[in-house]
Amino acid sequence: MPQNQLQSIRETLKSMEEPIIFSLAERARYKFYPEDVQNFHIFWEKQNAIKSNLQTPQPKIFQSVEAKLLSFYFSDFLPVNCGSGELPTVSVFFKDLNILSHVSQRMQLGICVAKAKFQTEPELYRKLAAENNIKEINKQLTNSEVEQKILLRVEEKTKQCGFVNPLFKPQAAVSFFKDCIIPLTKEIELEYLLDCKSFTTGCK
Repeated sequence: MPQNQLQSIRETLKSMEEPIIFSLAERARYKFYPEDVQNFHIFWEKQNAIKSNLQTPQPKIFQSVEAKLLSFYFSDFLPVNCGSGELPTVSVFFKDLNILSHVSQRMQLGICVAKAKFQTEPELYRKLAAENNIKEINKQLTNSEVEQKILLRVEEKTKQCGFVNPLFKPQAAVSFFKDCIIPLTKEIELEYLLDCKSFTTGCK
């Protein structure tokens, strides 16, 4: 059952690729406004505070990972990939919000991936967690073949977005997944599995 769950989760993750790629390509048509970054951070933090009040408080790992996501997006992606098109600040703000919300939702599915992997080999992960063996857990989490397939898919799907933005290079989207989405998702998985030494039955 866990393997079937893992495959189902991967299909869900796959279905989330196109909206992210399309949105990145569309956003890259327009200018980057660095003076608005601070306001976006303030808004994002307020939104997370509201969610915490209305729902189960967001795990600290999500807060940490989302901070890194925002840093990558505003420091590494936008400054080097944005075009010269003009848009009202409010429109740009909502484009950024849409992208980051989609990416955050995708990364948070890392918890589901980690649960499925834990259920496959619970004793192994309890042992590694008890030893705080981060290196070996990361090794267990890394599937180079799956990651390569993701990057190849992202490259091909980006090429198909040429009608949205002919100047948006496939490598820009590939880098976003390779250097941001995949490693940050893995951070979420790692944090979950490091806590699994405390799981008595099943998983949280």
